[in-house]
Amino acid sequence: MEFKRKLSYFLRNVAFNKKLINYIAIETSKKLKLKKPLGLPHTIMIEPNNICNLKCPLCPTGERSLKRPLGQMALDTFQKVLDDVGDSTIHLRLWNWGEPLLNKDLFKMIKRANRKKIFINISTNGTFLNKDNVQDLVDCGLDEIIVSVDGASQKTYEKYRIGGHLDTILKGIKLLAEAKKEKNSKTPYINLQFILMSHNEHEISEIRKIAHELGVNALTFKSVGIMDVELDKDIEKYLPNNPDMGRYISENNKLTRKLTARNMCDTMYDETTIAWDGNVLPCCNDPHGSYSLGNVLKEDLKDIWIGEKYMKLRKIILTKKVSIPMCKDCPGHTRDAPVKREILNPIY
Repeated sequence: MEFKRKLSYFLRNVAFNKKLINYIAIETSKKLKLKKPLGLPHTIMIEPNNICNLKCPLCPTGERSLKRPLGQMALDTFQKVLDDVGDSTIHLRLWNWGEPLLNKDLFKMIKRANRKKIFINISTNGTFLNKDNVQDLVDCGLDEIIVSVDGASQKTYEKYRIGGHLDTILKGIKLLAEAKKEKNSKTPYINLQFILMSHNEHEISEIRKIAHELGVNALTFKSVGIMDVELDKDIEKYLPNNPDMGRYISENNKLTRKLTARNMCDTMYDETTIAWDGNVLPCCNDPHGSYSLGNVLKEDLKDIWIGEKYMKLRKIILTKKVSIPMCKDCPGHTRDAPVKREILNPIY
């Protein structure tokens, strides 16, 4: 979010209530490197489902290789999370390893979170944006929608977004922009995301043109990150040719990450992830649910957050982070992983 947008939300929803007190408590815990935080996570990632209609090759959901059951989050499970930590939550990321618009209760979830004065965004492949739901997206209280459009032509787009049709996605984005205009609504903020890969680098200028024509608020260029798969030549073909745009380097016929050496992870203090079935995971880099810390249907999320499993994980991260496979392979655990956002139509 650009500064004015952040400031507006902060002044309206955070500055004068206990969300601010909790935020300060978490930031203090982070500075002191406490294993048992003084507050609750101010950002929550909730997975509406782990099902997707596309077959993106670097995604375990797209590859159909997830090692946990597939399903949709029930509205009651979502409500349980809100009851546990909604009053302290500032930001809700309503997606994870699936296409959120496939959950029939998504708009109800957004409305309930909106009543808690939470900033809500979703990330979608855009396939299901259509005339039947764009009005709901404007009316439900959604603050931001990130739409992945990784190509300016069908030929380029379908190399990664296998099964997707670019024209359908672009029409859906245009319908949403028009619905906002008709309602004179600033939200949802439309963020068109372009993941940079070797096969689409040449279309940067064209995607800028498309973004302007669609009337989106922002265009974000993000370097491709690799989760859950070994680095090999098959994967290398997706990496940007421009070394300044990549998170990885190729030396002696071997691909390696530009690793940092920081025994710290902000996510262990700021954020937690709730899978569709209520399992609590450390972050989004655990697609198979290998590091489950508890389940909100069996325990209070507050108790899980300061429980033995979470404290043990924080201790390891603060001392020897790379000993945890999930952390060692984290795309965020790299140097020079560029994310560039171009603001096209600011709302403030």
